[in-house]
Amino acid sequence: MLSYMRKHAKSWFIKVLLGTVIVVFIFFYGFSLRERESAVLAKVNGIKIAKRDFQKQWERVLEFQGARGSDMTSEQRKLLRQATLQSLIDQILLLEEAKRWKITVTPVELREQLTQVPYFQENGRFSPRLYQQYLRMRGMNEDEFLRELEKDLKIQRVEQLIRDGAWVSDEEVEALYRLTQEKVVIQYVEFSANSFIEEISPSQQELEAHFKEHLSDYRIPEMVKVEYMRFDTADYTSQVEVTEREIEEAYERNKQRWKEPPQVLARQIFIRSPEREEDKVRMKALEKAEEILRRLKGGEDFAQLAKEHSQDPQTANKGGAWGWKRREEFPEPIARALFDEMKPGELSPQPVKTALGFHVLKLEERKEETIKPLAEVRDELEREIRKTKARQKAAEIAEEAYLEVFQGRPFKEVGQKLGAHMGITEPFPLQGPVKGLEAGEALRNAAFLLREKEDFTEVIQEGESLYILQLVERIPARDPSFEEVKEKVTQDLKRVKAIERAGREAEKALEGIKAAKSSLASEAAKMGWKLQLSPPAGRMASGAGLPNEMIQEAFSTGPEENLLPRPYRQGDRYLVAEVKERIEPDPKGLEERRPLLRSLLLSEKRESLFRSWLTELRSKAEISTYKALEEIL
Repeated sequence: MLSYMRKHAKSWFIKVLLGTVIVVFIFFYGFSLRERESAVLAKVNGIKIAKRDFQKQWERVLEFQGARGSDMTSEQRKLLRQATLQSLIDQILLLEEAKRWKITVTPVELREQLTQVPYFQENGRFSPRLYQQYLRMRGMNEDEFLRELEKDLKIQRVEQLIRDGAWVSDEEVEALYRLTQEKVVIQYVEFSANSFIEEISPSQQELEAHFKEHLSDYRIPEMVKVEYMRFDTADYTSQVEVTEREIEEAYERNKQRWKEPPQVLARQIFIRSPEREEDKVRMKALEKAEEILRRLKGGEDFAQLAKEHSQDPQTANKGGAWGWKRREEFPEPIARALFDEMKPGELSPQPVKTALGFHVLKLEERKEETIKPLAEVRDELEREIRKTKARQKAAEIAEEAYLEVFQGRPFKEVGQKLGAHMGITEPFPLQGPVKGLEAGEALRNAAFLLREKEDFTEVIQEGESLYILQLVERIPARDPSFEEVKEKVTQDLKRVKAIERAGREAEKALEGIKAAKSSLASEAAKMGWKLQLSPPAGRMASGAGLPNEMIQEAFSTGPEENLLPRPYRQGDRYLVAEVKERIEPDPKGLEERRPLLRSLLLSEKRESLFRSWLTELRSKAEISTYKALEEIL
C-alpha cells in the first residue's frame, strides 16, 4: 500500500507532502497508543492505530495545508492520506526505540520546551494566554498536551542520536567543490534544418500520408463570430475637465511619490584587481592606487590622472566622472564612503576596496533628499487625472449601453447612439488572436460563453478599452479537407524532413571526424563550417543555451577525449561538439566555500542516514493493515 510513495519519493509533491506530515507529526499528532472503540486501520508491533486517531492526524494535516488543500487532485489527496498513516506508524516505531534506549524527559526540560514553542510566543516571550487559547481550541487539558509534548521530545532525541552519527571528510568536501566549480568551454558546429528546407519537395503521396497520420494536428477548432461595441478611454480624454484643485489634492495626497533621494556627483580612478587574483597581485594593485592617491593629495589633477591610469572604460575618458548617481547605483563600500564618510571636495582617505579592485574617489557635490515641487509634476498629474476621469466616463457609457441592450433595444442601434466603435469579427478560436482586435483571454473567454445567437456579454475590459459582445455565429469544430490545409501540411512535412536531413548530416560529419582521427576544429576549417564557442559552463547550469545532456557528457569524457560521442538535437538543429578547454576550480575558492560545502554535505548525510535507519526500522517491524483502511484511502 505504501510502495507507491517509496517508489516516487523524489517527486515534488511527495517532498511537499512528507514535509507537511513531518511538521504535523512533530507537534500536532495528538496520537494515543491505546486502542479506540472505532475501527482499527493498522497494527504496528501489536499497537493498534484506530480510525479516530487517523482522523485527528488527518484534520491537522489539512489545517496545515490551508488553502493548498483545496487544489489537490484526488490522487494527491490519496497520497497525502497514505503519508499521514505512515507518520503514525513512524511515531509508534520511534517511541518504541526511545523506550528501548531509556530516553527520558524531565519535568524541567518539558517546561523549558513548552516556553519555547513558537505558537505560544508574544513579543518574544512565552504567553500563557496564547497557550490556554490553544488548549481550548484543541479541546485538550494541560496534562494531555504535556504528554504529547513529551513524546515529541523523545522522538526528536531519537532522531538527533541517529543524525549525529553522520560525518563529512575533507575529501568529500573537495570532491563537491570540484563537482560544482569546474567548467568546460565547448566549441560546436550547427547543422540547421533551415539550411536544407528549400531543397526538400515532398510528393503528393507523402503529403497525404502525413496529413492522415497527423489529422488531429490539423483539426479546425470550434470558433465564434461576434459583433462588438467598443468604448476607448482615449475617446473621452477631451470630454472631461481637470481642475487646479484636483491637481493640488492629488499632489498632496501622494507627495512621497515625488521624493528625490540623495545623490552625489563624484569621480573615480579604478585599478582593477578581482578578489580571485593572488594576494601579491592584489597588493601591487593596492600600491598603485595608493601612489595615485598620494599624487592627488600633492595637487595633481584628478581628471588627468583618471585618463592616464583608470581601468574603468566607462569613466576613464571622462576624467573619472560618474555624473549624478543615487546610493543604490554604487557597490556598498563606495556608497558608504561617498554618502556617509566624505564631504564635498574631499578625496577618499584611502583606496576603497570592492570585489573588482580598488577605487580612488573624489566627492564633488551632494544633493540632499528633496521633493519635486508641484510645478515640475503638474502636467504629469493632469494627464493622469484626465485619463482616470476618461476611463470612468467610458465605463459609465459602456454600462449604459449594456443596460439598454439588456432591456431589449437592438445591439447595433444602442452602440451607434452612444458613439461606440462597432464591428463584426471574423470567426476566431478560443486560443489565438482575433483579427482586427487586441483581444486578450478575458474577451475570448467571454465570447465562448455565449451559446445562442444574439446572446450578449457584460462589459469586458481589455487594456484601455471596454467591450460588449453579441454572438453572430457559433461554428463547431471539424476535421479539414486535405486541400484546406495543404500549405500547412507541406510546411510541416518539409520541416520534419529538413530536421531528419540535419541529423544525418551531423552524423556523417561526426563519423568523418572519427574516421580521420581528427578534431572538430580542424575539420571545420577544412570544410568551411562555422565553429561556435560557448562561454564557460558548469555542471549545474545548461550553459549558453546548449542542450544539458551535451554539457553533462562534456564532463564525462576523459582528458584526451575532447570530441563528444554523438550529435545533440536542439529544436530544429543538431550540434556536433568537442571540449575546447577544461577550467579547473580556483584553489583559493575552496577555502572560502569549505564551511558552506561541509554544512550542505553534513545536512544531506544526516537526512540520508536517518531515512535509511528509519527504513530499516520499518522493514523489521510487524505492520499489518485492515479492511477499514480501504474506506479512508
